[in-house]
Amino acid sequence: VYVPRGVKVEQTIQVINILHAQVDLMVNRRVLIIVEPQAEAKFLFCDHTFDDQRFLATQVIEAFVGDNARLDLYCMEETHEKNVRVSSVYIEQQSSSRVNHNVITLHNGVTRNDVSLTFCGEGAECNLSGCVIADKKQHVDNNTVIDHAVPNCHSNELYKYVLDDEAVGAFAGRVFVSAQAQKTDAQQSNRNLLLSPNA
Repeated sequence: VYVPRGVKVEQTIQVINILHAQVDLMVNRRVLIIVEPQAEAKFLFCDHTFDDQRFLATQVIEAFVGDNARLDLYCMEETHEKNVRVSSVYIEQQSSSRVNHNVITLHNGVTRNDVSLTFCGEGAECNLSGCVIADKKQHVDNNTVIDHAVPNCHSNELYKYVLDDEAVGAFAGRVFVSAQAQKTDAQQSNRNLLLSPNA
């Protein structure tokens, strides 16, 4: 998806993925998003399953956000316990850009979400958020890497889990601040609620 310089997309672009097959199936998706300087765009990716088959779904999203541009990226999963989902999101931000990335897992089997974000221009800001509601034997991993390669950037992470039965949730967040990245502001929080002794 290419958003030209100065273009502000008013409506959210929604991509609905429905896994539908009569046999076990692997599905691979790659999305490239380029938001040029002073442009804005919002995306909502929704993953669902239609059949009671075993699915392996992988996705790679690459996003390049230009100077003074804005990108809002939402990823929601509501599948079933036979589904395995592996998501890798790579984001590169230029000067004074703004990125909001939100991942929501409402029902699944095994899920791993990886986000890797690099600040390449000063004055940029990102907000990474995650919400997980899991029960039975569901498993959700959220892993983030933020690279503060330049000065004067702000990152904020907030991931929350609610786990019941024997569900497992994992979170690993790493923030790298290079020697020249003065006046970096990086916040990170992971808060969880366990509803059973086995979660």
